Amino acid sequence: MTKLNDKDQLIADRIYSIRQHLGLSQTEMAMLINVRYQYISAMETGKRKPGFKTLQKLVKLCTDHGLDVDSKYLRPDYY
Repeated sequence: MTKLNDKDQLIADRIYSIRQHLGLSQTEMAMLINVRYQYISAMETGKRKPGFKTLQKLVKLCTDHGLDVDSKYLRPDYY
């Protein structure tokens, strides 16, 4: 398996840590943001990066649960 670059690893780690902090399984998080659980897994392992719509959903999920997170936190390379 190819080692992730630093930015991709950072994104993957942050998505994973948000999910853990919220106490959600991959399936639960996927249902809340209306994606497949495989997509959550792929983002957490760095195989996929969240797109703009997914970023918006993740940010909303966080704010709905009292976490102050924006899309720059989730995708530092996005802007």
